[in-house]
Amino acid sequence: MTRILVVDDDPDARLLLDAVLQTCDCEVDLAIDGRDAMHRIESRMPDGVFLDVRMPGIGGLELLDTLRRDHPQLKIVMTSASSADDVAVAIRTLGAAAYLPKPITLHDLRKVLHDCLGWRP
Repeated sequence: MTRILVVDDDPDARLLLDAVLQTCDCEVDLAIDGRDAMHRIESRMPDGVFLDVRMPGIGGLELLDTLRRDHPQLKIVMTSASSADDVAVAIRTLGAAAYLPKPITLHDLRKVLHDCLGWRP
């Protein structure tokens, strides 16, 4: 079973991703911010992380940079409601495995799970 950590300060976004990922037979853990995510990763390494770009405190781009340095094998999928080109460029530059714009569609989510994490339906 694929273990996924969802990191998003929006409780609705977290719960929606949790519900959808569970239908894909993923084991899901939820974090409310970057600090919570770092603690959860240190206690139980996931196979992948779905990480929101904009969060208070440790933002998604800062956390992405830290995770790429400390856990280069970890697959990180960035999510964002922002369509700004500079965000997309930063995500690619920092080495995210994929980018999912919000609202996330089931088709796009399944494609990322398959392409980045080797998920098979």
